[in-house]
Amino acid sequence: MLVQADASKKDPILAFLKSEPEFNLFMIGDILNYGFDSDFQKIYINNELNQVVLIFHDTMLIYATNQLDIKEIVELFHQHQCTQIMGKAKLTEELIEELGLDYVRILSTFYKSEEKIAIPNNRCRVAKVEDVEKILDGLCATEELKHMYHNRDAQQKMITKRILNNEGIHVFIENNGKIISHINSTATTSSGCLIGGLFTLDEYRRQGLATECLKTLCASLGEKGIVPCAFTNNEIVKAVLVKNGFKAIGTWSIIGRK
Repeated sequence: MLVQADASKKDPILAFLKSEPEFNLFMIGDILNYGFDSDFQKIYINNELNQVVLIFHDTMLIYATNQLDIKEIVELFHQHQCTQIMGKAKLTEELIEELGLDYVRILSTFYKSEEKIAIPNNRCRVAKVEDVEKILDGLCATEELKHMYHNRDAQQKMITKRILNNEGIHVFIENNGKIISHINSTATTSSGCLIGGLFTLDEYRRQGLATECLKTLCASLGEKGIVPCAFTNNEIVKAVLVKNGFKAIGTWSIIGRK
């Protein structure tokens, strides 16, 4: 049976999640940053503490080392009006069957950086709050990413909060007042983070701009002892990651509406 956890369970939950820290960066970062009392985040565990379900706004994250309580998780999904579920691929196979034909499961390769990168001399700069609108313009103009930014107001608030609270770094290259290439970190802990939002506008591709942004961000993170991870099903992004020292360590999945 899944029950809502409170702050008294923080340490054992984090210890459990840190058994596979790379795959649980979202949950570890969210617990450290937002705790157990926020309106937009709820955490559920079972009595044995071998299942954790975290709901962050409309996203559900799952992790378990045993059989999932499928029906309870699906009930929580609908109760909290979630729109997607994220977790290791092997944990989501039965969930997609229970959710039914209205949902689809997208599999992505999960990567971890295994090389230290020196900061390159380049045109990249770190975003400030006043850059958020331009960042969103670029994300929404990128075919591979725009489906993730249908709720622009919510995404604007999230990116603004990330920058203001130092929860992640946005790095970009600009041309004539327009962001043409970009990447960001998120779910940052003392030892790791996830990176995403990697794009270069169509007319500026094949100039090494994405690599420039990636190297700049990874070098900055490496100076702080933070190891970047990423997941993607985009073959171009996969090639950029592998070229720059990322190794595949597993498979990640996202369940969402068709």
